[in-house]
Amino acid sequence: MSTRKPKLDEVIKGVRVRVYATRSEYEVVFNDDDVDDPAAQVLCYPKTSGPNVWAHQGRAEYVPEGAS
Repeated sequence: MSTRKPKLDEVIKGVRVRVYATRSEYEVVFNDDDVDDPAAQVLCYPKTSGPNVWAHQGRAEYVPEGAS
């Protein structure tokens, strides 16, 4: 389990979205997935905008597991 704390943790359109920061990017994780889990769906974005912008962008791009 990750010990990192998200910069943002909210529900957007029924999906839990968490945004973690690294030195160079934001990592967006969905539902109860762990950011350090290799099987988790993690979308990465540059630090050109804030975590709220990337949370909403990630939610727009998010495809639930099993959906096509």
